[in-house]
Amino acid sequence: MLVLDGRFLAQAEALGDGRGFLAQIEALMGHDSIFSRISHEEAEYLAGMMQCYRAPTGTLLIKEGDASGFLLLLIEGRMEICKHRQDGSRALLAQIGPGCTLGEMSLFNAAPRSADCITLEPVTFATLTRGGMELLLRQDPVLANKILTQIILILSERLGAAANVLVETLRG
Repeated sequence: MLVLDGRFLAQAEALGDGRGFLAQIEALMGHDSIFSRISHEEAEYLAGMMQCYRAPTGTLLIKEGDASGFLLLLIEGRMEICKHRQDGSRALLAQIGPGCTLGEMSLFNAAPRSADCITLEPVTFATLTRGGMELLLRQDPVLANKILTQIILILSERLGAAANVLVETLRG
């Protein structure tokens, strides 16, 4: 299994900055992605700050417990998100497709990754690093604010869904 998180990201096939995938990224704008509420010009600017990669089936893109600082936007393909159980097995949390983002919190803190993300088929994805987000905050605070607002909406939706699962689990 190829591992790509953090220091291993260079092992993926680098495809250049996100502007080469702008049409595909913009097609994802209706999918509640970080690009959902921005203009074409803003999308082009943000895409230029992102790096795109390709990875084959079975690649561990993000490893639970590792430290890294990038958000991942899935452009093509499918991935599964798994959490390690105490007995060493994995619990499937979700399967995701194009337009989904992962690692939003890593843009703002250095906490270890909370789950594994493994490709189910060949994927194309873009990354925005913590440094890229900091640069965006300095260079274009209006666009950065739109991205932050969208990240907050995505995370609050996930938190609500997790709370619902917890309530159902506790009800037994």
